Amino acid sequence: MTPPALLQGILGDGQELRPVGDDIWSTLPGDAHGQRYDRRARLYDALVGSPAYNRLAWGSAPRSYSAFAERAVRSADGPFLDAGCGSLLFTANGYARARRPLLLVDLARVASAGGQMFLSSLVAESWRGTRHLHLLHAAGEVARPRTLRQLLEELEGANAFTPPIEVASEGCMSFIRGRIRQPSAR
Repeated sequence: MTPPALLQGILGDGQELRPVGDDIWSTLPGDAHGQRYDRRARLYDALVGSPAYNRLAWGSAPRSYSAFAERAVRSADGPFLDAGCGSLLFTANGYARARRPLLLVDLARVASAGGQMFLSSLVAESWRGTRHLHLLHAAGEVARPRTLRQLLEELEGANAFTPPIEVASEGCMSFIRGRIRQPSAR
């Protein structure tokens, strides 16, 4: 099998694709050992997918995450990149119905300049959620907790988006959409 043209030229040096299913490709070697999260993926998905957990910990609902992903998939017709796709807990159903090529990876650098970016992130916006984020951070599970304002300042400082951007939040979950900034000419 030959990888689709969409995947050609986006891999780093030494990276090779191998088929793992119908139109599914991986860069991991066939004898690769599981990743840290693999051992607890079922438990993670059961907890994180629970409406009660999301309401109590984050003040939001899994259906909001799924709706945001559906909106992203329907936003255009061309290839779609999910950089940081995780276990697909909230996105699998929408992706299964997609009528466009999907590329699911953990490499944000493969996003095309000028393309739309749909970004969701937990933010420290409530007492309970902030405490929970700090505990997860101390355990090495998440990045340093930040507020929505801090996240937006970091994105602005990184010059990631071309203004305007669209920002919404539900409890401790933020939903951000914008165009990826074109690189400046040197």
